[in-house]
Amino acid sequence: MSDPDETTQLINLLESVDIQPHLLEGGLAQFSDKAKNAAAAKIASAFAPPPPGRVLGRLLYILTPENRTQIVTALVANLRSPDASARRFSLYGLDQLAHSASVDFALQALRDDDESVALAATTILLAKAKDEPNIKSLLQGFYQTSKQQGAFETVVNLLETHGFRE
Repeated sequence: MSDPDETTQLINLLESVDIQPHLLEGGLAQFSDKAKNAAAAKIASAFAPPPPGRVLGRLLYILTPENRTQIVTALVANLRSPDASARRFSLYGLDQLAHSASVDFALQALRDDDESVALAATTILLAKAKDEPNIKSLLQGFYQTSKQQGAFETVVNLLETHGFRE
């Protein structure tokens, strides 16, 4: 298979709507690092339209040492995507890559209007709150505000299961 065809096939697979997660894990191993790197570069340079959240959520399956920078670029660029799932998957991806600013990005995402993004940010921050009192304090404030406003019921419930109260 020629490289452009292999790259196109990989991108089509990443963009596929109906694909089982186990097929992603096993099926992507068949692609060469060269194709993975080319796909990551193409996705990282996409601006209009931005990549869908499902594509960003699958980028870590094609991570190589050579394309890490492009994948980080794609994830950071889509923290402000108009697509909430793209913002959510970007947060999770940067956290999984242990990006040095992942906590900062999660803190900013607490102000997102979409509950799924705020839930992703809260999930990331809860893991850090045990060791950082300032994050725990900020989550407490977020909990109280959300509870009082009747917003983000799922996030409020998650925080309550972790001991947050008014």
